Amino acid sequence: MAESEKVIYPRIPESNWWTLRDQFKKTLPNSVNVNYLKSLLGLGSDQAARNVIAPLQKIGLIDDDGRPTSLANEWRHDATYPEVCQKILVEVYPQELRDLYSGSGLDRDAVERWFSLSAQLGQGAARQSAALYMLLHDGVPKSSTEFSKTRSNKGESKSRAKNAKSTSSSRNKSDGADSKSAQPARSIEVSTPQLEQQIGRNSDLTLHIDLQIHISPDATAEQIDQIFASIARHIVKKDYSS
Repeated sequence: MAESEKVIYPRIPESNWWTLRDQFKKTLPNSVNVNYLKSLLGLGSDQAARNVIAPLQKIGLIDDDGRPTSLANEWRHDATYPEVCQKILVEVYPQELRDLYSGSGLDRDAVERWFSLSAQLGQGAARQSAALYMLLHDGVPKSSTEFSKTRSNKGESKSRAKNAKSTSSSRNKSDGADSKSAQPARSIEVSTPQLEQQIGRNSDLTLHIDLQIHISPDATAEQIDQIFASIARHIVKKDYSS
C-alpha cells in the first residue's frame, strides 16, 4: 500500500452492532443485503444500508457476497465473542494504535484524536471510528436491550446533571437579585421646635413618634431631604392643641 493511500477504518453504530448480533443469535441469514439491513435496522435509504455492509465486510463478518462467515458464527455466541473481537482488532487496526491504547481505562478523547490525525478524519468520522474500536477493545457481549437501557441511564444522568446546574445557576441569580432589592429599614425619631412648642402648651400631653422609613440606596441627597421635609411638614400641620 502506498504511503499516500488513505486507510479507511470501519464505522458501525453501536445500536446497529447489537441489533444485528441479536438477530444473528436467532438465526444466521443466507445473505446480508440492502433490504435485509433496511428491514432489520429501520434504515431509510439503500445508501445507509450499504454504509453498514462495507464495514461488516471489512471486519470479516460477511464475505463479498454478503454471506455470513465462520467468524460471524463465533461472533454471535457469548462464549466466543471476546475472542472474535480480539481477532478483529489484530486484523483491522495497526499495531501502533493497539500499543498506544489498550488495557483498562481507555481515554476516548485520545483515541478519537489518533483517528483524526492518523486517518485524516473529520470530528464525526473520528468519533465513530473510535467508538467501534473501543467497543471491540471492551469485548463484553451484551444484548440490544441492555445497550438501550445503558444509554437511557446515561442520558438521564446527563439530564439530571444539566438540570441541577441550571437550578443552581438560577438560584444564585435569584439570591443576588434579592440581596440587591432588599434594603435595610431605617428607624428615626423626629422632633421639631414647632412640635415641642405645641406639646409645651399642654403640660399633661406627652407625645412620642417613631417613624420607620425605607429609603432606597439609589436615592440622592436631595430626595432624602425632601422626604424628611415632607414628614416634618405634615407633623407640624397636625393640631394637638385641643
